[in-house]
Amino acid sequence: MNIHLQHSARMRGSSLIMGFLIAMLLGSSPVIAGQPYYDRSHEFSIQFPDGWTIKRSSNPETVIKAVYRDTLDRIAQITIAAYRLPKIVSQAEANELSPDDMWEGFKEQFADFAVKRHAAGITRIRSRRAVWNLIEITDPPQARSIAKHYHFVRGSILYRVTAITDSGAAFFQEVLPIMEESIGTLAFGL
Repeated sequence: MNIHLQHSARMRGSSLIMGFLIAMLLGSSPVIAGQPYYDRSHEFSIQFPDGWTIKRSSNPETVIKAVYRDTLDRIAQITIAAYRLPKIVSQAEANELSPDDMWEGFKEQFADFAVKRHAAGITRIRSRRAVWNLIEITDPPQARSIAKHYHFVRGSILYRVTAITDSGAAFFQEVLPIMEESIGTLAFGL
């Protein structure tokens, strides 16, 4: 092996070690293709789709997100956000949240946006009860998106797991099975 290749291999090894150390300090693991992502501070793991870019967000509630950009520059994302429940909400009340409750909260939070709810329901992510809403934002133009928001409670935290795209119903339907397969791997209790 020539000196340049040896140096490149050492640099890649150093970068990988540095990534592991930074991730340990941040309480999460680096994402390696085919490996689960671990978030130690929220005690969960998830397997993101191969080829998606894993990013931190500037939004303090967003724990992690995986982003995919196709050749037509359309964007799909899986985001995981965590919110502290207000103290006035009991655990029993939190566990009984309905899709309608979350829809009303969404409309209140985005009162200036033109939004439509296409479907709603209750499902399970692994063994956790999750309520979901399929929502489309049509205005303002820079916020146009279609998203399936899943909400569930764990302890005193309300989690929102979102499968979202920025480019019409056809693209959303194309990538939704990939996003739902990934969301189905979300597991707590590390």
